[in-house]
Amino acid sequence: MSILKDDTTSPEKQRHAVEHWATGPAVDGRVVGWAEDLDVSGAMHPFKRPGLGPWFSERADDWDVLAVWKLDRLSRKAGHFAEVFEWCQKNGKAIVSVTEGIDMSTPMGKMFAQIIAAFAEGELDTIRARALSGSAARKAKGVWIGGVEPYGYHFDRQEDGGKKLVQDETYAELFREITTRLRGDWTAYKIAHDLNKRGVPTWRDHLRITKGKSRGGFLGRRTPFGPSS
Repeated sequence: MSILKDDTTSPEKQRHAVEHWATGPAVDGRVVGWAEDLDVSGAMHPFKRPGLGPWFSERADDWDVLAVWKLDRLSRKAGHFAEVFEWCQKNGKAIVSVTEGIDMSTPMGKMFAQIIAAFAEGELDTIRARALSGSAARKAKGVWIGGVEPYGYHFDRQEDGGKKLVQDETYAELFREITTRLRGDWTAYKIAHDLNKRGVPTWRDHLRITKGKSRGGFLGRRTPFGPSS
């Protein structure tokens, strides 16, 4: 499991470390397969990961030792780690962390592994808390958290790098026109037909145009808020 970032140890280096341990004279083993779950959250249970999961179910008879680069690559949740360890014990498997020198087939290795797993879970909780705190701070400042511009608004970039939503004067007025007509006797189809007839770009096309891109093509509104076809 790895979340790929600039400072992430590459999967190739991790694989090389595991292979060097497995084929070295101290072990004299062989690698029967690899499980690489790139950009998969450490909070996901190892049994459910697309790369690692099948090795516990479909291919459980193919291996004897689960060798990982570091224990936090296996799981950042102490509870999940304990379940994997229990499964390995019941099924005659061992877990080894090649860079931390932890062999969980030994009593000392089991103790260190449990301590490291607890710290890994604490680190995950800290990351989550920091992310939530950042989101809350941006909301308090009225800064847009993410996603495309909603109908009738555009982004106004702030000095600190954030973005606020500011009304688009043209489409804010158009939105008020649409809602007024809907409250009257205009149907959605009639409004869409009128906007197309007037050559008013859809909101998505308007965003393309303001960013210097070509329009998506024929207006093709199916509803007043529908995208271009």
